[in-house]
Amino acid sequence: VLFRSLVLGSLTHKELPSAVQQLRAAEQGNNDVFNTSNLGVNGTTISGDLQTAYANGDATVDARRLILMRFFVENQISSNNTAIIAAGIVGNLEGENSRFDPGTVSGFTGENSQGLAQWNPAAGRLQQLQRFAAARGKPFDDFFIQCEFILHELRGSTIASGDGAGTQSGVYAKLQRCTSFEGGPNDTNATWIFVRDYERPYDARAELPRRQQFARRAYEQYTTALASAQPTDTSARKTGNQQ
Repeated sequence: VLFRSLVLGSLTHKELPSAVQQLRAAEQGNNDVFNTSNLGVNGTTISGDLQTAYANGDATVDARRLILMRFFVENQISSNNTAIIAAGIVGNLEGENSRFDPGTVSGFTGENSQGLAQWNPAAGRLQQLQRFAAARGKPFDDFFIQCEFILHELRGSTIASGDGAGTQSGVYAKLQRCTSFEGGPNDTNATWIFVRDYERPYDARAELPRRQQFARRAYEQYTTALASAQPTDTSARKTGNQQ
């Protein structure tokens, strides 16, 4: 099941969640998320069912969009408005890379930007991704390595020289103040902050409307999947409340 449950709590450094968090997750049937093999760097978590879904080829554009939404929500991209900010990011990634293909190379002559976020070698960001991936022992065109690298740029700590750690921390700080993924070019719109300050296309304002549409699509897909994942039989829960 692609959307089984969410990680409970925020991992700010490499450690397993508390016993209470593990118990609550186990009650929801989500034990695999707490395996040490699912921990990346700086506390990044990639739940086992996401890895399995991607590895088994359940990675249509819709599936990848939901995987990305879950990744940023489960890794607490924000302490507030988490799904909203995640949608702003994922909407931008779809604007950069319509198939969410980590191996995509830019079609613009001489640009050679690559990956989910189209990291540009002229700006040195593709090389930072490559150093990060090498330090993790993974190819730089790995889907989940690129997911981790986005967080690494936004709020990570250095694991190898020149690996881009925290280079986009200013963007991360601005995202924490966002309350929407729509509304045009203003500082409470996560889609605008990410396109203007992280992606930095030639004309961010011209790019914004369609990226907001993508963000809306990502948010609605995520919230629909979340609602469908909620248990429908509450009889046991009601019995427990009466004791």
